Amino acid sequence: SAEAIVQALEMLHALKAVDDEGKLTHPLGTHMAELPLDAMMARALLAAGKFGCTEELVTLAALHITASIWDIPIVDRKGLNDARAPFAVEEGDHITYLNVYNSWVRAGKTPNWCDEFRISYRSLRKADHIRTQLKLHLQRIRIPLATSGQEVEPVLKALVAGFFANAATLQAGDFGEDGQPTFRSFRGGSRIHLQPMSVLHGSEPPLILYTKLIPGSQLHYVRDVSIIKAEWLTQLASHYYAHRG
Repeated sequence: SAEAIVQALEMLHALKAVDDEGKLTHPLGTHMAELPLDAMMARALLAAGKFGCTEELVTLAALHITASIWDIPIVDRKGLNDARAPFAVEEGDHITYLNVYNSWVRAGKTPNWCDEFRISYRSLRKADHIRTQLKLHLQRIRIPLATSGQEVEPVLKALVAGFFANAATLQAGDFGEDGQPTFRSFRGGSRIHLQPMSVLHGSEPPLILYTKLIPGSQLHYVRDVSIIKAEWLTQLASHYYAHRG
């Protein structure tokens, strides 16, 4: 629809991929267009160059476009929680995913390791292939490959640089029929619940950032969620939130 096209252009402008006339910016917009990723993830991956965490973001970008890494049905809550326990961290899903991928690499990328931890070997192998392709893209456009090591803040900041429009705040005292806390998105004010696939499901952080949305009529569900700080939005997306009050 025309409205969807306008919204997409507004988002590209907020990401600084296009200028006021709708033309690709250079070099940022041109580089984003060259990456085989959606605009938000492309922006996050390029921002990782500044934050020194391209190795981490290239992993997350590859996982972003593959199926779930958990080889467990969503209804098996106990199985899901047990499988995630060795890798889950309080920061949320993205750092948890990095822990899973890095542990698989250290184990020699074997299917047996995946069977032991109920992880999808097919998803990790596909992500690994995509990751290799993305690294070649980054090398071609001269984005330095670097790792932030044990530092998770640079990774989360890079995600904010691309997905700042997907921030949502906890609505105190607002619980759904399933007893889950409700969040409200900054963009559009939609009511949001965390999907059970998220390691943060059932928790009540004041501010979250999501990279996957499952839209509903009255309520949206999100997964691939991390806890962020309000000052990161101010630092990295003041141009977007300034006119939103």
